[in-house]
Order: sequence, then C-alpha cells, then structure tokens
Amino acid sequence: MARTEQIGEFEVRLFDELPDELKMVDDATIVSRSSDWSEVPRAFDEGRTVLDPLLGVSIRRLEGARAALVNLKNVRPAKVLSAAAGELRYVDCLGGWPNLKGHDVKVAVLDVGCGFRHRCLPRLMSGTNYASMAAELPDCETPSHHGAKCAGVIGARGIPSGKRIGVAPEAQLGFGQLQYESSESRVDLFLMLSWAISVWGAQVVSHSRGVRVNKIAPWSMTVMSHIALRAKHYANALIFSSAGNHNGSLRFPAAADHVIAVGAYIGERRRLFTEHSGVSELASRYYALLGPGSKLQTIGIGDDCDLVKFGQTSAACAFVAGCAALYYEWFMCRGAPFTADEVFAKMVADSELITDASGRSFRGVRFPQ
Repeated sequence: MARTEQIGEFEVRLFDELPDELKMVDDATIVSRSSDWSEVPRAFDEGRTVLDPLLGVSIRRLEGARAALVNLKNVRPAKVLSAAAGELRYVDCLGGWPNLKGHDVKVAVLDVGCGFRHRCLPRLMSGTNYASMAAELPDCETPSHHGAKCAGVIGARGIPSGKRIGVAPEAQLGFGQLQYESSESRVDLFLMLSWAISVWGAQVVSHSRGVRVNKIAPWSMTVMSHIALRAKHYANALIFSSAGNHNGSLRFPAAADHVIAVGAYIGERRRLFTEHSGVSELASRYYALLGPGSKLQTIGIGDDCDLVKFGQTSAACAFVAGCAALYYEWFMCRGAPFTADEVFAKMVADSELITDASGRSFRGVRFPQ
C-alpha cells in the first residue's frame, strides 16, 4: 500500500512492494543502475514522477515549484588549521592499520561541496561518480570544502610523505552534492541517496550533516527510515550520519530508524565528546557507533596536498564510514554471501566499550578483528 505526503514543493510516495514489482509502474522515470542521472532533473522540469524501485520511493515536483534544488548562497569559507606532526595517534590506538584498504568497495560522500580536484582524491565525473541537482556546478567546488575533509578521512591516497591518512584508501569514492542551507524539504538528500545507492551502487554512504528534528516534518523522518531500511535489505548498503555537534537530541537524518548515528570521542583515552547531540540516545540505540572526533588528519584544499586537522562528529562519521568499507572488504574476501546487517553486526561485535562519567556505555568503532 503506497503512502503519499507532501514535503515542501514535492510529493513523495513510499512503496512497500519488491523492487521488481515497482518496475512496472507506468508514466514514471525509473531510477536504476542503468539510469542516466541527467534524466532526473529533466523529468522534474517536465512534471514527471521519478521512481526508485530499489528504495521504494517516488518524487514529483508540484506544478509551479522552483526548478533548482541546490542553494549555495551564503557559503562560508572553511577555516584551515595546520596539523602538527605527532598529534594524530588514532592508528596506534586502534591497533594499527589492517591490511584491508577498502578495495572494490564504493563509498558515497553526501555534502555541499568537495574540491575533488585535489590530487589525493579521485576525479569526479558527472554520470560516473558525481551527481547534483545543480547542473551548473559540475565539479562541486564550493568555499566550504567540508566534504573534501570528510572524503579525505575516508579515502585520501597518494600522500607525498607516504603516510596513510585515509581509512580506506583503495575504496572507490563518489560524491552527491546537497544544498547548503538546511531546510524542511530534504528532497535533495533523498535524491542523492537514490543516486548513490540505486544508480552508482554505493555500499556505504557517509553523511556528515544534520538538522534539528523539530525543524523536520514527521513525513521526512518516515521517508528517511524507509529508505535506510530498503537500502539494507535490497542494496546491501549502510547509511552513516553524524549525530550533530550541539547539545540536545540526535539530528536528522541520524535520528531516523536504520540510519547509523555516529558520535565522537576525544583523544587516546576515549573521553566522550559530551557536547554533541543525542548522547543519551547513542547509548541506548543499536544503530549507533562512536568514532574519533579530534585532530584527525585529512587533506587541505590545494595542489600542495597540505594536511589539516578535522574534528567533531563530522570527522567521526567519515572515520566510521571508512571503517565500514574495510568491513565490507573483509566480508568480500571470505567469498560467501553476506548482508548489510551482518556487516554492521560484526562492527558492533568488534567495537570497544567507551564509558562516560555518568556510567553510560557506548560502542566505539574498531578495525576488523
């Protein structure tokens, strides 16, 4: 039974049918691995419905709504901090880097901009490993560069010093560009998840952004939970999202069911980063992990490949998503079928216990054991 509600300027419908059953829906632009993503904005312009059978969601822009989904106004330049040598000890703390490097695992980074021109990141090519609803921004360069830092934590490679700073440097990286300003309409996020998982074939999605739940319509939460569940069941994919960096409840989409919420700890002694969102929720939630959230090395923007510091739950989310790529590779090396739920269950089983001052316990990510 399909359920339909409006989100902002869009009609969003959810389906519970199997993916093969939904491919028979008439008068819809079907999103699949063989899709040309450029057909999606064209379909919206022509008033057609866009249907993703895998994720069980269709989206139609209402008549008279604005054509562009991505708003990149008021983008703030990133503050770049140099990383001092010897500061970053997460490799040793987690038992050293394993032989696994994320080979053949696809990780999608969803953010506002990235700067993938950086020589330590793979090139972005529209139609291959990059998508956006803003066709005029094909290289997704924005002054924020928040996405570049996240991508560097996950999969930077070719560092001149020879150091390994990317958790999964042999993973395939893709990028889905989101609008900069958070708003009630999260259709851009749903569309980029559709591209990342159903079209590009990502097994891991890293999303280090968040919106206060009280600014999100309940239907948006329902849609996100629906997509995350179907991503696991039908695409063998896991979605990771940062908990948020402010006191209070978990941010959206981390608060949605089946999305893996990522909090942060500080330093070698695993002190909980208590200022972030949803601390008590993370302690009681199954789909939750902590990752390192201070002084991670990642790439700066520029051809000189300078290293910069990165922290808080954005960095932790990218780190945990990179670790997930290692777990996917671990399962793939076994040569037996596996599910996304099994991947996460092993991440949970291998995790280390982190306790805060109040006695609450949390699971901290570790490398495959």
